[in-house]
Amino acid sequence: AARQLQRHPSVLSRRLDALERRLGVRLVERSTRRLRFTEAGQQLADRLGEASRLIADAQAEAARGAAEVRGRLRLALPAAMGRRLLGPMIAEFALAHPQISLEVHHAERRVDLIGEGFDAAIRVGSLEPVLPDWQPEGDGAIHLVRPSARFTSAAMEAFRQWMLDGFARTPWAPSPRPTSPTL
Repeated sequence: AARQLQRHPSVLSRRLDALERRLGVRLVERSTRRLRFTEAGQQLADRLGEASRLIADAQAEAARGAAEVRGRLRLALPAAMGRRLLGPMIAEFALAHPQISLEVHHAERRVDLIGEGFDAAIRVGSLEPVLPDWQPEGDGAIHLVRPSARFTSAAMEAFRQWMLDGFARTPWAPSPRPTSPTL
């Protein structure tokens, strides 16, 4: 066991002794040539093996979930602009990605992304970063803002790319009204 764990046998022996003292039960029968689990030791080893498999399964599931374009996104949009200009882009995204559940909130105030549990916000105008890794993205007039770009789900990345592509395709300046000659 010491070779497999790349530890000195005396280190493992001391740790096993400490565990047996803490549990108040003998886990391993030792002789100069052999080690054998006691009944309590075998039960503990079996249960720890199950726990180890559950942890490995949970980690693999979490990693798969981060790679799949699915899940829920909570978004905060400016009220008027969000409904009129961004609404069609978000509707297109929802149709293109039915496995992503969108929860869209329209408000004129700047929401606290972390405190209110939002994944992203669309903001207009110049922005000042509020966190060290807070990076607004966009063309200077309109921005997609996320609390952190370091850890992101595949669903958030798909939304980010969709919106940035949409920002590039959409003229944000209002079109001038046609003028009519004065009578």
